[in-house]
Amino acid sequence: LTWTREAERVGREAERRFRAFFDTSEVGVMHTLRDRRLVECNQTLVDLLGCDSRQELMTMEADRLFEDPTEYAALMSEVDRGSQPAERDLALWRRGAKPIWVRVSVKRLDEPTRTVSEWSVVDITRQRQAEARAAGLRAELERRQGDRGALVQEIEGFAEKSAQQLVDAI
Repeated sequence: LTWTREAERVGREAERRFRAFFDTSEVGVMHTLRDRRLVECNQTLVDLLGCDSRQELMTMEADRLFEDPTEYAALMSEVDRGSQPAERDLALWRRGAKPIWVRVSVKRLDEPTRTVSEWSVVDITRQRQAEARAAGLRAELERRQGDRGALVQEIEGFAEKSAQQLVDAI
């Protein structure tokens, strides 16, 4: 009896530690079932998607969170085919705002009575914005370097013409 109580206490403590980790993680996490139902999510994901509450998010079907719902089906097919997690960058719906770019990793958890998909979601919107800005600056630099090259050719042509005119005048 004492051993059973101790095991129960240890189990409750482990559950408490897991819940604390899950709820305070910097990464958005959700668990979904085959029928697209969310069965668990953390507050980070709720905040990331702009929902008012965990309950609000849990009423949504997982594929509706994707800006392109076909991405959900593609990820699930990839997870079903292999033992490795599927990972990709994609846009997720955000309530009342523009979609956000995220890096999603999905893995399958085979439980005794059901199969759960565990999703890790990291916001990479700022990274994508910085990459777009860097690409724009690179394009501008290339354009200016091209303009500079044309200007140098024009100056060289003018210098050559002027030199020729001076030689002809002598």
